[in-house]
Amino acid sequence: MLPYPPHHPHAHNPLLAIVTVLPRCLHACRYEVELQNRGKIDVHYQLIPPSSAFGSKFAFEPDQGHLTGGQIQVIKVKLLSDLLGTFDEVRGARMRV
Repeated sequence: MLPYPPHHPHAHNPLLAIVTVLPRCLHACRYEVELQNRGKIDVHYQLIPPSSAFGSKFAFEPDQGHLTGGQIQVIKVKLLSDLLGTFDEVRGARMRV
């Protein structure tokens, strides 16, 4: 993710697709995603808190930090769901230089 608006040609918005929550995920499923500053400007990022009821079932660590130009930060995602099924959830990030 870059300090560019989403429509900028250098912006890159990764997506984590968890298609279906299975019974083995009822207690906790763990994922890792990479947040990369593909630019040359250092940025501070902060993940935006969830706005939906299901969004609160996700935990991100770290949920904020500093990325230098070219740096990659691994973010651990934990899903604690008591529900089965298919759902959509979007999580954004605020960037500032």
